[in-house]
Formats: sequence, C-alpha cells, structure tokens
Amino acid sequence: MSYLFIDTTDKAKFGILDSEFNWVEYKEFEIKKTSELFHKTIYGSLKKQNIRFQDLDSLISVVGPGSYTGIRVSYNISQIFRTLS
Repeated sequence: MSYLFIDTTDKAKFGILDSEFNWVEYKEFEIKKTSELFHKTIYGSLKKQNIRFQDLDSLISVVGPGSYTGIRVSYNISQIFRTLS
C-alpha cells in the first residue's frame, strides 16, 4: 500500500507514505507556483520509488485553509487521480 500526499495551500508539500503512514519520500518547496512542478515531481518520485500510479491506494490532499489558486491545484490533481484510478 502506498499513499500520495499533496498540500498546496501555502508552500507546496508532496510525499509518498507507506501502508503504516510512514514517509517514504517527502519534499517541501519554497515557491508559490506549485502547478509548474507537481506533475514532474509526482512522476519522478513514483519512478524513483518504483511505484506505478495505478498501484497507489489513495490520495491525501489538504483542502485548506489557503489560497484559492493553491487549493485548486490540489483539487485538480485529485481529479486526475480519480480519473486514472
């Protein structure tokens, strides 16, 4: 079991958790334009951990409080996840 974690409410945070909810990988970014880095970060991290997108059990996404645009980035990624799973 693996879980994908994203938080774009303020500074971008991204991670992969194992079945015991321990961090397998965690990254925090100082930039505000999260939409520019998330797809590449997700793809690279899953590849590095040898996890296929289809093998993820769930997406954990922070929904606020935060900036409207930041929250929309997380929401849109969750919609992509829903479509592919």
